[in-house]
Order: sequence, then structure tokens, then C-alpha cells
Amino acid sequence: VALGTFAQKNELKTAEKAIKNSQFTAALSAITPLESTVGSMDAKYKAKYYFLKAQALSGKQDFEAAADTFNQLFAYENEIGKQKYSKVAKPMLDGVVQKVSNKAIALYNDDKNYEEAAKSFYLTYKLSPKDTVFLYNAALSASQAKNYEASLKYFKEAKEVGYTGVSTQYLAVDKETGKEENLGTKANRDTMVKLGKYINPSQKTTESKQA
Repeated sequence: VALGTFAQKNELKTAEKAIKNSQFTAALSAITPLESTVGSMDAKYKAKYYFLKAQALSGKQDFEAAADTFNQLFAYENEIGKQKYSKVAKPMLDGVVQKVSNKAIALYNDDKNYEEAAKSFYLTYKLSPKDTVFLYNAALSASQAKNYEASLKYFKEAKEVGYTGVSTQYLAVDKETGKEENLGTKANRDTMVKLGKYINPSQKTTESKQA
């Protein structure tokens, strides 16, 4: 047991050093031998294992596997009642979601590569299931790519999860340009109005896309 613990500690230290040097393949190579021992791993090493593995996968741009591993970390630390790594890891996962989302938007708007945009929008949704708009965007992108089979699959899934597309827009007029803008959240809109940069605050509810 002592020998096994010593080996785990060394492998994790090697992986951690590799990640600091952006050597993500080397980090994964150090971590892979530990996969068979995760079930019996000491709690402090197990949480660190998930944390390092998720970072290495993210560095390799294997975002789906990275998100799965981040979620394994969150579940495990919730189970043991300690949030040592989760506090740092949650912003990292948000960063992964943002990267995939930005890639999807660029593929759609700039490259007009609707097929790949659909895949990236769907992956964004899988990484962050609460953001169902990405599932709808995947369906639209697949339709633009004339991949109707995929588009139908995504539309059906959007219907099953109850996506409506109804949202509240918090609007105000930019004093410099005179144009009305959606400022994202009520708090942000109200702050910008208080600062005097925007005037005429209002809000409206978008129409349902369910049909």
C-alpha cells in the first residue's frame, strides 16, 4: 500500500509539473497508469488526479473528456465534503465552455462552416446543458449545412428538454450612438444607466421559438 501511494504521489507530481510547462501529452502519460487505481486511491490524491487530468485534457483540446473529468471532480468533492480543487476548477470549466462557444460562433459567422459550427454548438450544449440555446443553434446550423438528419435530431432534443427561446432582454439607448442595445442582464443595464452612459432603460420578452 505504501509503495502504491508513493507511486501515485510521484506520478501526480510529474503530471503537475508537465501541465505548468504546457506539456499536456506528457501530463496525460504520467496520469494514465493511475486510472486502474482510482477506486482505491487516497482521497487527497483522487481529487488531485481528477483536477490534473481535466487540465491536461483541456490543454489537448479534448474538451468533452475534460468537461466529464471536471464533473467527476465536482461530484467526488461534493461526496467527501471538501471543495479544495473545485473552487479553482469551476472557472476553468467555464473557460472551456467559452472556448467551444466562441469557436462555434466563429465557424458560423466568419467561416460559414455550418457543418462544423453545428458540432461545436452541440458540444457547447453538452458541456453546459443549462444553456439550451446552443442546442437550438446546433439545429439551425445543421439545417444551414443541409444536414437535415442531424438538424432534426437536435430540434427533437430541444423539444424534449422544453426549449422555447423565450428570454428577457434588458435594453437601453447608448447616449453616444443613439442606438438601443441589449445589455445582457438587468444589473448590468441598471449600472450603465446610473453611470450616465445609457438612457431610456426598457425590457422586452422575446417570442417563443417552440413552433
